[in-house]
Amino acid sequence: MLNELQAAVQLHPPALGLMERSHGQFEGLAEDDVFRDFPHYRDDPAYCHFMNHFEQCAPGGESLSIVSERAWSAVHEVASATTGDLVIVSHFNPIRCVVGRALDLPTSDILKLHIPNADPIVLGFNGSFELLNAPDLYAGWNTPVHDSTSTVDRV
Repeated sequence: MLNELQAAVQLHPPALGLMERSHGQFEGLAEDDVFRDFPHYRDDPAYCHFMNHFEQCAPGGESLSIVSERAWSAVHEVASATTGDLVIVSHFNPIRCVVGRALDLPTSDILKLHIPNADPIVLGFNGSFELLNAPDLYAGWNTPVHDSTSTVDRV
């Protein structure tokens, strides 16, 4: 992708806000070990959706709400220090949170975004964000992409 850019590339230091979501005490543990030691994270509805939920999280870890806030702030910080085009490289959860927020998707739709590994997602900004080029972020959805007039729930 960098070879396709017409202008010189300026590298910025890594932005900590774009790091992957922390799973706290669960980092590095196998799923079987987590559920053996924390069975309520498998069985209790107040905890069992922690991997794909905006408010639930592993003990000592981050919710997706926290990831969304820190990643969005990091993008704004990097963008304010840059003129022209900007390439941001990050991880699954920060990417889906930033893309979803930029496109003004509800959290229920952000959770469904398909973010493939190492495949560019291009957003444009001219007063509001627009998805210019991306793989199928809505793979597996049964209905069209969310828009401000839609009230359709997706499955």
